[in-house]
Amino acid sequence: MKAKIIMTKGVNSLIENGIFSDKDLLSALIQFTSNDWGILSDEDKKLQDELLLIPNSEYNERFMGVYMIHNIKIWFFREYDYSIDTFLTTILLPEEY
Repeated sequence: MKAKIIMTKGVNSLIENGIFSDKDLLSALIQFTSNDWGILSDEDKKLQDELLLIPNSEYNERFMGVYMIHNIKIWFFREYDYSIDTFLTTILLPEEY
């Protein structure tokens, strides 16, 4: 299984300007890849946890995590891109959606 992580210019800028470190972002990424959805609503967490029980749901659904890093909200999305046969994780600021 191939995987690719993409971060937006906004997130990259926060790291480059020292607002938070790449280690802070890596910590949130580890949570997300462990199916810890962060501060996502309880209802949405439950839905995603239920989706994971469905065989191959990772190939058909988009999963989301929301995390606070130094009082800045960061979103993570994971979805399967059939066109490149790869799981994509996108890290972005809410205003970049």
